[in-house]
Amino acid sequence: MKRPGRVRAYLGVGKGEKIPMGKLLAAIKRLEAKKSKTAEERSLLSALLLAKRFKSSGKSGIRQEAAKPQNPRMGGPKRKHGVPTSADTINRENRRKAKAGY
Repeated sequence: MKRPGRVRAYLGVGKGEKIPMGKLLAAIKRLEAKKSKTAEERSLLSALLLAKRFKSSGKSGIRQEAAKPQNPRMGGPKRKHGVPTSADTINRENRRKAKAGY
């Protein structure tokens, strides 16, 4: 986070208290409704959206992603043999288009 405590200060929530999702959503809605936003308001909206994302994923959401087993050769998550990844599907589509002359 660029400026810790910024969202709390804007919403008027004290340090150590949980930020209510209703306050977060109301502030986001209020800023999104504005026709023209200053740079500060756009930045604040980004911070509020990030806070909403963190709040909805829960504290353990970040840890769960990091705890996934990694494929040491590719640096990505392990997959079962025979199950295509999205990269396999994209490559297959590109080869098919190249054959057809797109």
